[in-house]
Amino acid sequence: MIPKIWFRYSLKEYEGSYIAGIIAGYTTKNGNFATMGGESNLAMVHLLDTYEAAAVEVAKSRGIADAKSESFFLKHLDRCIYRKGYDVADD
Repeated sequence: MIPKIWFRYSLKEYEGSYIAGIIAGYTTKNGNFATMGGESNLAMVHLLDTYEAAAVEVAKSRGIADAKSESFFLKHLDRCIYRKGYDVADD
């Protein structure tokens, strides 16, 4: 039995990405953001998209009209296999 003073909280991983994106948007000087994920799966894409959207939105609200972000997914540390919006590398 769980004591009455305890409560259960289900953490949504992307919430941390949202907060980090807001912080990045307020601290950037040029509005250029880049994110890297280890694997291109639904959860990782959601995390990076959440961060990017928050960062770019806040930067634009600060007057950085051309704020932008790019995502990269890595198979190995030395080789980028997927760049969001581009074709998968063949090498």
